[in-house]
Amino acid sequence: MPDPINTIKHISEVVKKYNDIELMHRIVDLHSEVFELQRENLALKKRLDERERMHMKGPHGYYFQDEDEVPFCPKCWESDGKAIHLPAPEDYIIGRGRVCRVCKQQYTEGPPAPRDGRRQVGVPWG
Repeated sequence: MPDPINTIKHISEVVKKYNDIELMHRIVDLHSEVFELQRENLALKKRLDERERMHMKGPHGYYFQDEDEVPFCPKCWESDGKAIHLPAPEDYIIGRGRVCRVCKQQYTEGPPAPRDGRRQVGVPWG
């Protein structure tokens, strides 16, 4: 892959020999633009890599990345492309589940766990 930074440096050395200040300013501007494009390119590659590693699985429709057992929020991922881990499941009045700390979306995974060993109403014996 060609190295635009080194090419610009080489051109700037040639320009120094001719002492053309205006051309040198333009090369410095070009150098800045190329640097910014390289930074953007790296960020886009990182996002593309993240997208390739993200997969929906399980009964709750959560997203997971390869070798990461902590689920990501489906709403954040699908709407904004943000990979936000969901917190550990907790017991709520409506059932056991998770609430995204960013978008506040609630995900129910099942009935709440019994607290004192008594059978809960609407929950089969088990």
